Amino acid sequence: MSKSSDYDFVGLSTAMLKDVAAYFPTDLVEWKRDLSRIAQLVTSRGQAVFTLDLPKLGKALDASLASGRLELGGLNHSGSRYPRSKIPRLFWGLWSRLFSDDGCLKQDIDPNVVVFLRGLLYVGKKLELECAPRYLFETVKEFYDVEAQTPTPSHFWDDDSVVDLSRRDCGDLLDYRIGPTDLFWMPQRGSEEQASLLAVCQRVADHVASDIGFIEPESLAFRHGPGAVSDLRAGKDYKYAFPTWNPRLEAFFPYTSCGSVPAMWEDELMLGLGQAETPDKQGPSQASLPFWHEDIMSDTVPGAENNCVQPLSLCDSKSHRTVGALLEERYSRLYAVPKTANGPRLIAAEPTCNQWIQQGIAGKLHRYTRTPGSLLRHSVSFRDQSASGKLALEASRLGHMCTIDLKSASDRLSTQLIQRMFRGNVSLLRLMISCRTRFISNTVDNLQPRLHKIRKFSTQGSALTFPVQSIVFATLALGVGSFLHPKVKLRALARQVRVFGDDIIVPTAWEPRLREVLHLLGLRVNDTKTFTEGNFRESCGVDAWCGYDVTPPYVSCVVRKTEPGSVLSNVAVANNFYKKGWWHAASWIKETVGHKDILVIGYNSGQFGFKSVCGASLPNAVWDDKLQKWVTVTLSIQAKSNVVKQDSATALLEFFTKFGEDHETTEVKPYVDYDSGIVVAGTPKFRRARVAVEELL
Repeated sequence: MSKSSDYDFVGLSTAMLKDVAAYFPTDLVEWKRDLSRIAQLVTSRGQAVFTLDLPKLGKALDASLASGRLELGGLNHSGSRYPRSKIPRLFWGLWSRLFSDDGCLKQDIDPNVVVFLRGLLYVGKKLELECAPRYLFETVKEFYDVEAQTPTPSHFWDDDSVVDLSRRDCGDLLDYRIGPTDLFWMPQRGSEEQASLLAVCQRVADHVASDIGFIEPESLAFRHGPGAVSDLRAGKDYKYAFPTWNPRLEAFFPYTSCGSVPAMWEDELMLGLGQAETPDKQGPSQASLPFWHEDIMSDTVPGAENNCVQPLSLCDSKSHRTVGALLEERYSRLYAVPKTANGPRLIAAEPTCNQWIQQGIAGKLHRYTRTPGSLLRHSVSFRDQSASGKLALEASRLGHMCTIDLKSASDRLSTQLIQRMFRGNVSLLRLMISCRTRFISNTVDNLQPRLHKIRKFSTQGSALTFPVQSIVFATLALGVGSFLHPKVKLRALARQVRVFGDDIIVPTAWEPRLREVLHLLGLRVNDTKTFTEGNFRESCGVDAWCGYDVTPPYVSCVVRKTEPGSVLSNVAVANNFYKKGWWHAASWIKETVGHKDILVIGYNSGQFGFKSVCGASLPNAVWDDKLQKWVTVTLSIQAKSNVVKQDSATALLEFFTKFGEDHETTEVKPYVDYDSGIVVAGTPKFRRARVAVEELL
């Protein structure tokens, strides 16, 4: 690891221990000892002490707070200070305020002690850096290992058309089997109680799916997401001029209706794309050549012969006009995004056309959860996780609710499970099948297959992954509640369930049965982030203990004074430390940023600067006669994006998309100032800006 990627955790820990000493001034000697121990550990272990070792110790602390017993399991830096004591030597002054020497949790604990100790242990947990290669390979291997354990899709997931799909083709949760298909496998009956539990979950799933209602493809509002796609170059290619159109979409989403401008502009579209009027005389342009020219098709899925994605011909110009997009099925691309020192985050960029349709279906599911009277209105939210955080705080105080987190949730969500969960709404299931990406390209780890036919429903990167898994987990939790309380109406039970992605909150009494159902369906509970006992809960970024928010502040990136992005991030980190009461630490981060021109602003101000409850510091404020306001000059960071205009008819598709169903209340004026085209993200730069004083207060 290069020195440029090292963070001065010793300096930050020194400032954080000053905050601890300000609260516990009588133990000043103890805090100095801790600082000396930290300096010694960093000398031998480097910053891995903060990015790997101490966060593991923090997880053990969370589990101990929940169970009431201190169990550290011989983790690094957990050695005790005294022979017969379980309390670690490092940060002994805080551990001893929480636990007795025999490891029992004390009563009447000051919640600030929990805040201080968790802050010191977790401060380096989310430092974004390139992990060691072995962690990368382990993450990719786990991705493929989970795939090997996932049931293979039913035949209709591979058919070019699913128009004839019916409910009876989808199976039942009672016959769901974990693992790949076995020719000689025979269904095994579990206990009658398990069968009854799965039957209730299936009945509730059918009810929820039907509650979503029949979906007409024409009613969907398609749009592009902000992320990258697999078949276009970011900032260079125009998403609205689709390079290809998946032939599997044609049954429900024909290109002429869902991917192109109206017919009257098709001639202009062809001129804009630079293609000939007769595709049989001239092939597609070099920019739209299929990806198999990258010599990727030599790698196929082991044990399968027909996993190659075959390109199809252009639309027949004799039957109808050329549509401009080549009809062929493309694959998603696997990327490793830096996350923590423990390993990267794997995401997959979807093909442009699939993502376009997925966003439309996801929007429909989002509107369903917001509709008054929908069954999951009080259980699921796709964009607001604050309700889960508030419920976690309440659960930590009362203990009546538990927080459950799943391990590799989206990777374990199989097509076999999805078809059973949504069989009650075949109209929706058909649409999800048609826009699903079947293949993924891997260039991250050469030891794994280069081209893989995925078994899971979708990868991280699909617009449907998050909403579908949220609905599935909420439905299963609701099914467990209906099994335990058969006389209570579903709408009443739905108010006791809260789901955001794979973060689940249910009554504590439901947890054993819900865990059982999840296990039967191939899903795995993450025990290190699941809390069912004691007074500690964790959900959606909120760590709660006894009703108090004990979420620690995190360092996100190394401070580089000449990089605007790094300065912007660390100003936000400093404000987060300040907000949580780490005032000495916030001041230290402010000094490391090293830009004296960044103003101190009011605590509630939305401008760029260091927040303070004492109000803004406004040097050199002057009166502006034109604005009739007091103004001052401050250092700001701006990234002005550039729009590369598109003169083709496809620009109309972008216009009507952005002023379509999602903007029903927006009145399109005759002379609206609107630029369509390729948005090229700007590079963050330091700028001096004149800001009104009232905006800084």
